[in-house]
Amino acid sequence: MALILSLAPFVTKADTTQKMEGSFRDTVVIGALDKVTARTSTIKIKVGETVKIGTLKVRAIRAWVSNPEEIPESKVFFEITEKKEEVTEVFKGWMFSSSPSISALEHPVYDIWVIQVKGSQDESDLPTSQLIDEETNQRIDDLIDQLIDQSALDSNPADEGIDVIGIGDNQMSTQTVNAGTTDPEMPSLLSHGYSKNTLEIEIKAIEDKLGLSEASFEDSLVLKGLFEEMKNSPLGLKLIEHKGFNAQMTQQAVLYDQLIKPSGRYADGTPLADFDRKFYETFPVVKATQERGEIFKKLLQQVLPEQGVIASCPCGLMDDLLRLNYDRAGGVSLVGIDLDQQALDQAKENAEKLLVLIPHYWEKKDAWDLESPERFDVLTSNGLNIYVQDNEKVKALYRSFYDSLKPGGVLVISALTPPPALDPNCEWDFSKIDQEALLMQKQVFNDILGVKWLNFRRSDTTVSQLKKAGFKNVGIHWDQARLFPTFLCKK
Repeated sequence: MALILSLAPFVTKADTTQKMEGSFRDTVVIGALDKVTARTSTIKIKVGETVKIGTLKVRAIRAWVSNPEEIPESKVFFEITEKKEEVTEVFKGWMFSSSPSISALEHPVYDIWVIQVKGSQDESDLPTSQLIDEETNQRIDDLIDQLIDQSALDSNPADEGIDVIGIGDNQMSTQTVNAGTTDPEMPSLLSHGYSKNTLEIEIKAIEDKLGLSEASFEDSLVLKGLFEEMKNSPLGLKLIEHKGFNAQMTQQAVLYDQLIKPSGRYADGTPLADFDRKFYETFPVVKATQERGEIFKKLLQQVLPEQGVIASCPCGLMDDLLRLNYDRAGGVSLVGIDLDQQALDQAKENAEKLLVLIPHYWEKKDAWDLESPERFDVLTSNGLNIYVQDNEKVKALYRSFYDSLKPGGVLVISALTPPPALDPNCEWDFSKIDQEALLMQKQVFNDILGVKWLNFRRSDTTVSQLKKAGFKNVGIHWDQARLFPTFLCKK
């Protein structure tokens, strides 16, 4: 698999177009994931247009879709560059909707994949007059060949593009922005606010996928019925939009029994739907997340020093630290670290709401580049590793955490263990798992949402990775179902 991925950017034009029917279109819908903040967005762009995603500039050069009577497939030829100190090319080639791992962007922070290729005027095929004829087709082939020969440094970083900027919950996400008007010192985050346009695209994409599903008639009806439940649920709509949890949703899951269940309403007064209750009260991964929150709280309270520096990375709303008892630790200070400015702002508001008197600070940093050697006495990280597929990158993350701890410092971290389909020696305790809820969880996350952020590792694999990063003493604290173990690591 590693060899296939390493060769993916060099897939040739002949490899990807041989014996393929279908036609070219002018509109592309892509998905994007920020692995550090776990934020996802769905972005619609025109062929020839450039979209800015964080430090990346993504240009769709050519887009193709199969005929309706054929096996569903969409593919897009992308040119992706990144600007840090200078512009470098990070990807150039085809991406496929059916097989995103065959030709994938390999980047430590961002993941991008093809959702759909279509015409811009409506949801149906383009009129024949707008299809690309063979002569134009050949000119585009020649253009792609020229692009492959060019250096990414030839691109002008001042070119106009589309900047995707998250501007907060319950607000429309800005999608079309003149790149020249943005602050070059402020990296753009993937859109994670409530966007009606984004939500409509996500719903339509899922409906199309379910309509083309190869599932049996009975299973198809079940999935479509479940998706209707999600569309009529405040939580379901958030899951559809984000394809997973943001900081606020994670807080709601962990503190559900305390903050939401007693009143049956969210903080803004919105009542729970039936789907919400099933999700929070029965889904095994959610129950494990809730239990993990209690385990984190217990362990952190035990290792809390009387004085020192305690950090959370990524901090999200930082409930893991803000809700601890500091009566016997009056000499500590707290540091919330996140690459997402919105999460930092929400954590600050959370601290103010909870009347936290302990000194606390906020830092916008990459977890892989903390630049804080031997600074922290205790560091906590809630499941960041589940967003990272590459084991070497996970070990690099653990090494970053190790380096930031003082000698004798403690890391509290967790990881998801794989299901039976991925591990014949599955560590789960099925006597503690609601089987019907497990099936519904699979239907929601896999069959409907198609989440890309769940990366599983056996507990012994995580222990090995932590020890290779330098930790000598690693203890495991299990949740009842053994889905989401917590690791207490000492430097």
